Amino acid sequence: MIIKKRKSLYVLIAAISFAGLTAIAQPQNSSPTPEGAWNVAVTFDRPGLPPCAPAPAVAIATHPHRGTIVADSCFASEGAGYGVWEKVGNRFAITFRGNSFAPGGTVAATYKVRASVSLDASGNVFAGPFQTQIFDLAGNVLDTLTGTVNAVRITLEP
Repeated sequence: MIIKKRKSLYVLIAAISFAGLTAIAQPQNSSPTPEGAWNVAVTFDRPGLPPCAPAPAVAIATHPHRGTIVADSCFASEGAGYGVWEKVGNRFAITFRGNSFAPGGTVAATYKVRASVSLDASGNVFAGPFQTQIFDLAGNVLDTLTGTVNAVRITLEP
Protein backbone atom coordinates (compact mmCIF):
# COMPACT_ATOMS: atom_id res chain seq x y z
CA MET A 1 0.00 0.00 0.00
CA ILE A 2 2.84 2.39 0.89
CA ILE A 3 4.63 1.46 -2.35
CA LYS A 4 1.51 2.26 -4.40
CA LYS A 5 1.15 5.63 -2.62
CA ARG A 6 4.82 6.47 -3.23
CA LYS A 7 4.59 5.36 -6.85
CA SER A 8 1.50 7.53 -7.33
CA LEU A 9 3.30 10.43 -5.65
CA TYR A 10 6.33 10.00 -7.96
CA VAL A 11 4.08 9.87 -11.04
CA LEU A 12 2.27 13.00 -9.84
CA ILE A 13 5.58 14.84 -9.22
CA ALA A 14 6.87 13.77 -12.65
CA ALA A 15 3.66 14.98 -14.33
CA ILE A 16 3.82 18.35 -12.54
CA SER A 17 7.51 18.72 -13.44
CA PHE A 18 6.82 17.89 -17.09
CA ALA A 19 3.91 20.36 -17.20
CA GLY A 20 6.16 23.01 -15.67
CA LEU A 21 8.90 22.39 -18.23
CA THR A 22 6.37 22.51 -21.04
CA ALA A 23 5.05 25.84 -19.78
CA ILE A 24 8.60 27.22 -19.58
CA ALA A 25 9.32 26.07 -23.15
CA GLN A 26 6.32 27.98 -24.55
CA PRO A 27 7.15 31.39 -26.00
CA GLN A 28 6.30 34.29 -23.73
CA ASN A 29 4.46 36.04 -26.55
CA SER A 30 2.72 33.55 -28.77
CA SER A 31 1.11 36.17 -31.02
CA PRO A 32 1.84 35.63 -34.71
CA THR A 33 4.90 37.30 -36.25
CA PRO A 34 6.15 37.49 -39.82
CA GLU A 35 8.96 35.08 -38.96
CA GLY A 36 9.05 32.38 -41.64
CA ALA A 37 8.98 31.93 -45.41
CA TRP A 38 6.39 33.72 -47.55
CA ASN A 39 5.08 33.84 -51.09
CA VAL A 40 4.64 37.57 -51.70
CA ALA A 41 2.52 39.25 -54.38
CA VAL A 42 2.41 42.98 -55.03
CA THR A 43 -0.14 45.08 -56.87
CA PHE A 44 0.97 48.53 -58.05
CA ASP A 45 -1.38 51.49 -57.86
CA ARG A 46 0.02 52.98 -61.10
CA PRO A 47 -1.68 51.63 -64.23
CA GLY A 48 0.47 50.35 -67.07
CA LEU A 49 3.26 48.77 -65.00
CA PRO A 50 4.12 45.19 -65.98
CA PRO A 51 2.58 42.49 -63.80
CA CYS A 52 4.67 41.32 -60.89
CA ALA A 53 4.79 37.56 -60.34
CA PRO A 54 4.73 36.40 -56.69
CA ALA A 55 8.21 36.12 -55.22
CA PRO A 56 9.54 34.46 -52.06
CA ALA A 57 10.66 36.30 -48.93
CA VAL A 58 12.12 35.10 -45.64
CA ALA A 59 11.66 36.87 -42.31
CA ILE A 60 13.93 35.90 -39.41
CA ALA A 61 13.37 36.94 -35.80
CA THR A 62 16.53 38.40 -34.26
CA HIS A 63 14.89 39.84 -31.12
CA PRO A 64 11.37 39.78 -29.73
CA HIS A 65 9.11 41.79 -32.07
CA ARG A 66 11.80 42.49 -34.71
CA GLY A 67 14.08 40.79 -37.17
CA THR A 68 15.68 40.59 -40.58
CA ILE A 69 13.99 40.17 -43.94
CA VAL A 70 15.30 38.97 -47.30
CA ALA A 71 12.89 39.57 -50.19
CA ASP A 72 13.34 38.34 -53.73
CA SER A 73 12.21 40.63 -56.55
CA CYS A 74 9.47 39.91 -59.02
CA PHE A 75 11.53 41.47 -61.85
CA ALA A 76 14.78 40.00 -63.25
CA SER A 77 16.35 43.47 -63.40
CA GLU A 78 16.25 43.81 -59.60
CA GLY A 79 18.29 41.98 -57.01
CA ALA A 80 16.98 40.71 -53.72
CA GLY A 81 16.24 43.24 -51.00
CA TYR A 82 17.72 43.03 -47.52
CA GLY A 83 16.26 44.76 -44.50
CA VAL A 84 14.35 44.62 -41.25
CA TRP A 85 10.88 44.14 -39.79
CA GLU A 86 9.56 45.34 -36.44
CA LYS A 87 6.24 45.19 -34.62
CA VAL A 88 4.71 48.66 -34.32
CA GLY A 89 1.40 48.60 -32.47
CA ASN A 90 -0.75 45.87 -33.99
CA ARG A 91 1.08 46.02 -37.36
CA PHE A 92 4.55 45.17 -38.67
CA ALA A 93 6.76 47.77 -40.33
CA ILE A 94 9.07 46.42 -43.03
CA THR A 95 11.95 48.23 -44.74
CA PHE A 96 14.40 46.71 -47.19
CA ARG A 97 16.84 47.89 -49.85
CA GLY A 98 18.28 46.40 -53.01
CA ASN A 99 19.92 47.11 -56.36
CA SER A 100 18.46 47.45 -59.85
CA PHE A 101 20.63 46.28 -62.74
CA ALA A 102 21.24 47.49 -66.30
CA PRO A 103 20.99 44.94 -69.13
CA GLY A 104 24.78 44.43 -68.95
CA GLY A 105 24.56 43.44 -65.27
CA THR A 106 25.97 46.61 -63.71
CA VAL A 107 24.14 48.37 -60.89
CA ALA A 108 22.02 51.09 -62.49
CA ALA A 109 19.97 52.21 -59.49
CA THR A 110 18.98 51.25 -55.96
CA TYR A 111 15.57 50.85 -54.40
CA LYS A 112 14.00 51.04 -50.95
CA VAL A 113 10.69 49.40 -50.05
CA ARG A 114 8.67 50.30 -46.96
CA ALA A 115 5.49 48.48 -45.98
CA SER A 116 3.07 48.39 -43.09
CA VAL A 117 1.37 45.01 -42.87
CA SER A 118 -0.90 43.14 -40.53
CA LEU A 119 -1.26 39.40 -40.10
CA ASP A 120 -4.63 37.70 -40.16
CA ALA A 121 -5.85 35.70 -37.15
CA SER A 122 -4.20 32.50 -38.46
CA GLY A 123 -0.81 34.21 -38.75
CA ASN A 124 -0.45 32.71 -42.23
CA VAL A 125 -1.47 35.71 -44.34
CA PHE A 126 -0.33 39.31 -44.24
CA ALA A 127 -1.33 42.36 -46.26
CA GLY A 128 -0.91 46.10 -46.34
CA PRO A 129 0.26 49.12 -48.29
CA PHE A 130 3.82 49.60 -49.53
CA GLN A 131 5.93 52.34 -51.08
CA THR A 132 8.98 51.78 -53.28
CA GLN A 133 11.45 54.55 -53.98
CA ILE A 134 13.95 54.17 -56.81
CA PHE A 135 17.23 56.10 -56.52
CA ASP A 136 20.01 56.92 -58.95
CA LEU A 137 23.54 56.04 -57.87
CA ALA A 138 23.96 59.52 -56.35
CA GLY A 139 20.97 58.89 -54.06
CA ASN A 140 18.44 61.12 -55.88
CA VAL A 141 14.86 59.84 -56.05
CA LEU A 142 14.00 58.85 -59.62
CA ASP A 143 10.52 57.47 -59.00
CA THR A 144 8.10 56.48 -56.25
CA LEU A 145 5.69 53.57 -56.64
CA THR A 146 2.89 52.59 -54.26
CA GLY A 147 0.61 49.63 -53.99
CA THR A 148 -0.52 46.71 -51.88
CA VAL A 149 1.43 43.68 -50.72
CA ASN A 150 -0.27 40.33 -50.02
CA ALA A 151 1.62 37.33 -48.71
CA VAL A 152 0.85 33.73 -47.81
CA ARG A 153 3.09 31.74 -45.50
CA ILE A 154 4.91 28.86 -47.20
CA THR A 155 4.09 25.71 -45.26
CA LEU A 156 5.52 22.23 -45.24
CA GLU A 157 4.09 19.92 -47.89
CA PRO A 158 4.80 16.28 -47.06
